[in-house]
Amino acid sequence: MIPSTKIEDIERTRAMAAQLRRERDELRCLVEFMDHDMRDIFEIKRAIQANTLREIRLSTSGNFQDDDSRRQAFRVLHVTGGRVCFDTKKLSYFDPVNYRVWDSESEDERRCRDAVRRSSAQMTNFIIDCFYLESDGVRLAPRPKRFAITPYSGKRPIASLPLRPLQFDPQKEVLEKQLVARGARFMEVAQGKHMEYHGNTIEESKNSQYRHRNHRIEAFEVHGEVVVDQEAGVTHFQDTLPAFSLGTGGGIVLTHTEPDSREVSDFFPQKSDGDWVTDVFNDAAFEEYRHSEYFTTTDLLTSRPVKDIQLSDDQLLLLPPRVYGYSLLDRRWVALNVSLLQEISIHDKQARSKLEELVLPTEHKRVLQALITNQVRLPHGGSNHVQEQLSMDVVSAKGKGLIILLHGAPGVGKTSTAECIAIELNRPLLSITCGHIGTVAEEAEKNLDSFCKLAHRWRCVLLLDEADVFLAKRERGDIARNSLVSVFLRVLEYFSGVIILTTNRVGEFDEAFRSRIHVCLYYPKLEERQTKEIWEKNIQRVKESNLNLDMEEKKIRRFADQHWQRNLDRPTRRWNGRQIKNAFQTAIALANWEFYDEKNVAKLERPLLKAKHFQYVAKITAHFDDYISDIYGTFDEDTYSFLAARDALRVDEASAMFASRSTTQENSRASKSGIVRRGTDFRSPPANPGKPQGSNFGRYSSDDDESTDEEESEESEADNEEDDQADEVKKLELQLQLAKLKNKKASSRGSKR
Repeated sequence: MIPSTKIEDIERTRAMAAQLRRERDELRCLVEFMDHDMRDIFEIKRAIQANTLREIRLSTSGNFQDDDSRRQAFRVLHVTGGRVCFDTKKLSYFDPVNYRVWDSESEDERRCRDAVRRSSAQMTNFIIDCFYLESDGVRLAPRPKRFAITPYSGKRPIASLPLRPLQFDPQKEVLEKQLVARGARFMEVAQGKHMEYHGNTIEESKNSQYRHRNHRIEAFEVHGEVVVDQEAGVTHFQDTLPAFSLGTGGGIVLTHTEPDSREVSDFFPQKSDGDWVTDVFNDAAFEEYRHSEYFTTTDLLTSRPVKDIQLSDDQLLLLPPRVYGYSLLDRRWVALNVSLLQEISIHDKQARSKLEELVLPTEHKRVLQALITNQVRLPHGGSNHVQEQLSMDVVSAKGKGLIILLHGAPGVGKTSTAECIAIELNRPLLSITCGHIGTVAEEAEKNLDSFCKLAHRWRCVLLLDEADVFLAKRERGDIARNSLVSVFLRVLEYFSGVIILTTNRVGEFDEAFRSRIHVCLYYPKLEERQTKEIWEKNIQRVKESNLNLDMEEKKIRRFADQHWQRNLDRPTRRWNGRQIKNAFQTAIALANWEFYDEKNVAKLERPLLKAKHFQYVAKITAHFDDYISDIYGTFDEDTYSFLAARDALRVDEASAMFASRSTTQENSRASKSGIVRRGTDFRSPPANPGKPQGSNFGRYSSDDDESTDEEESEESEADNEEDDQADEVKKLELQLQLAKLKNKKASSRGSKR
């Protein structure tokens, strides 16, 4: 008989052996499972550790970046799916579309949902919940985004996926530096900065299933100065696009994507009661735990004030590639690419400004420089706040602005002066016209108020180009016109910044504006010395530019002298500053065309800017100028000046300080045009309308730009004789017209009696 203790030991040994055999079998099963079923996973992990992974069946979680020309980095919050569906008979009753929460107003969410709907029943989509950082200019918050990678057969390059781990990019270190630098630039400029931009803007759209909630910010090309202001841009788009929203916070940031229960539901009937059970472990809890743990250990998922915030490099690379700004040239809000923003360097400002180098009367420069110096003078201590200005008005909010009127003929430097003033003040120039404001009083007041708010916010110089449209005289019965004038009177009265008005029709101004304007500067027509200075500055500008061309400087200067001398008796043909600039642009285009498109017949090394090109431009413009002179019969004087004086818009030589004509010339001009009333013209029409009547037409058709003194003397004498005869004829015709008017007036009086 065996003792009971030994029996217990034997049973214990047998149980232990059975347990060991079970553990051995389980270990064998585990090793076989790992070697067979998990082989791909281990290979991927080993490749990830060695950084040699280039292809993948389905992507894995980590730090991802969007495969876009404007690359965006994301931080992964949660992943699910991308596995085989055990429940092919749909016994789990899980609907991967309807059992999940989707943002119906998000285009990305709709695209992701449609991808899930189109997936097969054999394998689920791999869904990635991630976020990046977004700012409305005031606060920084996470913006969620969900991606769905549809199943595919075989392997694909990681670079072909819509989202890929950053660590597998071959230029990982370079890309990280670029993203961090871009994020730092975003934080620098988002609060508001005057910058320069060259390139295409970013298109943003929202195409949800609700059409009335969709919007689109179009992309177009911008070249020029911009003001970056994220807060004001977001506010503008929220006001003009009711459906606009940055979409920060909420969504999958708070609630991750629901895992697909079909992945862990391999049902089989239970023997006892016939119920269905599954023995597949639901490992979704691991991802849920990781999501919850990350949520409690980071501050990136909460909204924080932007002011004085310090971000690490890992946080900076999550910022977007887009910032909202205002294009000063196009007068519209746009979505700017942060990488295309450039600083306006001091060198560029000096090159474009130099107020002292503008071709202006000396008195104008002194006044403008005094105003600029007073406007930018800052208090001691280096503060960047504008010094409190003295208000001479009883009402404290009135009269604190600086209003400058620049008036004179076109092309004499009015707009250029405004641009230089803005640069000297180190402020943006916000230029507006009637097309941007409107002509209806209610609309104009709203738009003008919007422009004034922007100008005040950014400390802009506000330029009202062609201001006569807004400031014309009020007339009895014209309520619309009078309302518009009243709106502008109020704006000029209460605006506290710098407003520059330019016009070439100062005679139409309402008298109420005169007392509101601080300085009125008259710009006379260009004289010979000033014209030559402008020619010289354009020549120097071409030499200092990056244009790859040569230039016949001496011959071009000779042409400029001859062009003035030849048109002494035809002032309409003379070029103003803008026309000289346009002539250079056209001549450069001709030089490039001859070199590149005419197959370089002269065998030059690069394009050559010749005097012949300016002669061609002069010939074309002279034909048009002569045509206009023929219409009005003004052969011996500037047609446009004559028309402006006739219509009481301006007198181009009204100031004795700037006048260049003699007293005899002024009296002669007055005798010819002074009695002609506005809207009438008693001059006789030309014999052949449209045919050039001046003797100088066609002088630029020859390549030889030299002419003898004898020829010029003979032509000048012939022109004088023709002009004298024409003057006599005009005087006789004018006397005849006046006589007819007197007779008609006398006859009307007799009939009344």
